[in-house]
Amino acid sequence: MAEEGLNIVFIFPKFKLLSGAERLILKLASALSRKGAKITILCHHFHPSCQSELPPQVRLINTRRRLEYFRNRYLNAIFDYLFSFSLLSHLPPDADCYTFFGPALPLLWYIKKIKRVKKPCFYFCYEPPRFIYRDRKEIISRMGIAGWFLSPFFSLYRLFDKWFVRSADWVLANSEFGKKEIKRVYGREATVITHGVDEERFKKRENRGKIRERYKLTEKEKIIITTNYLHPRKRIHLLIEAMPHILKAVPQARALIVGDGPERESLEKLASKLGVKEKVIFAGFIPDPELPSYYYAADLYLHPGKLESFGLSVIEAAYSHLPVVSVAEGGPLYTVRDGETGFLVSPEPEAIAEKVISLLKNPELAKTMGEEGHRFIKENFSWERGAEDFLSALAPFTKKGREDEKPQ
Repeated sequence: MAEEGLNIVFIFPKFKLLSGAERLILKLASALSRKGAKITILCHHFHPSCQSELPPQVRLINTRRRLEYFRNRYLNAIFDYLFSFSLLSHLPPDADCYTFFGPALPLLWYIKKIKRVKKPCFYFCYEPPRFIYRDRKEIISRMGIAGWFLSPFFSLYRLFDKWFVRSADWVLANSEFGKKEIKRVYGREATVITHGVDEERFKKRENRGKIRERYKLTEKEKIIITTNYLHPRKRIHLLIEAMPHILKAVPQARALIVGDGPERESLEKLASKLGVKEKVIFAGFIPDPELPSYYYAADLYLHPGKLESFGLSVIEAAYSHLPVVSVAEGGPLYTVRDGETGFLVSPEPEAIAEKVISLLKNPELAKTMGEEGHRFIKENFSWERGAEDFLSALAPFTKKGREDEKPQ
């Protein structure tokens, strides 16, 4: 159990559509509250889709400050960072620990180095910001003319980013891969916070046939599902580009893309260009409680994301008895056991198609891998363990933790 009365504040400027980062924060908050901690979530924007995952015992402070000024979503992301400072006046003063996520990092630096706050401040780093370390060119191109104007500022922020991270009392990571990236970029150690699956939510799934009926699919069709925010780094285009190869060998194959985002229009155009428009289904955003039903309606899960630090949907799909075909990079290197729970492949349409075809044409192999994947996830991943990881990292910074470390 957490130390009696332990107050923990999570700071994340913008909860957009319920996806990876948002779900992680809400699930971890729920697990910590079950351990006896008092959790407050502070943000400027809390999308309605996240409301269903907000535990009643978790306090929400939503300033409702405007963070979007452009039609371009990539330009709007800048304000998540800039306006993180205005969350300062809303920070609960009685907190025992402040935990900053993603764009809230500049505020962490400010309260530690300028305000000289003595309370422990953690930085939960999903990954070093892609717009300055990995995907700079792609993101600048999607910002239009403004992107090229802002490019020098991205280089400048890279210096500040490392400076900001050094001000954190401790750093948290969401996977062993993420931990290695933090060490590589920042030279800092980190504690991995175990992720998990909400088992109760998966018990409430709909009948497999109902989801298929919704999209006019019979049991003869073989569904390849992926659930992602449609962002360039998710590389959903790899699934669409693999479909012509897959359909040659398995004509009844169908791609079910669950999620929405800025890349949807370009992905739909790609499907039309490749002549697979009728075989690719864009389901759009699906509320979190409904996702288990979609996993159980499918035949296998595909993860094409570029260097994803974890991939929460991967462990949820495996828990749903689905074999997983994933690119051999990032977090899935630790959550997919190649040849046992699925396959790890190179990020190329042909390589993806080869393994997808082998599973669709061999249902017994797919079933065996799905069962092994379920067992592996159930035994190794849980939010309760994640809460324990967090509290263990915090213990040395609390009064109780310091007393426990004293020589007897």
